[in-house]
Amino acid sequence: DVGLPPMPGAIGDAYERVLLGVSGKGEDEVKIGESSDLVKRIGKPHSEVYELALGRQSVRGGNALMVGDALETDIIGGMNANIDTLWVVKDGIHGPDVDDVGGYDDGGAEEMLKKFNEGKGYTNGDDVVRPTYTVPNF
Repeated sequence: DVGLPPMPGAIGDAYERVLLGVSGKGEDEVKIGESSDLVKRIGKPHSEVYELALGRQSVRGGNALMVGDALETDIIGGMNANIDTLWVVKDGIHGPDVDDVGGYDDGGAEEMLKKFNEGKGYTNGDDVVRPTYTVPNF
């Protein structure tokens, strides 16, 4: 990672496509970002962002809480860093999807989590995305 330009995920993916000379669509589609030697990813869900945040404050994971609305970045990132997570459902990006499957108060959050895990192929107990806590609103 030494000497690689640090970039957040989507920007890093776009930059990597430019470096590789591919569009990422159709025949040019390649797996970008997961095992790259071209760009160092920073930001959620990558562990370095949590290490930096906790290290600067001399906080251990057991005394921290990752609060966020996105399962893919916020909740998975917190889980990977061994930090308790709080999923904010209705105010977040998954709010409309939760409403489509019954709403927060009628089991929609649980159904959304189930669909998210199934869609990602997370079936093993260690892989399953499960926030420590959920709340409807910020």
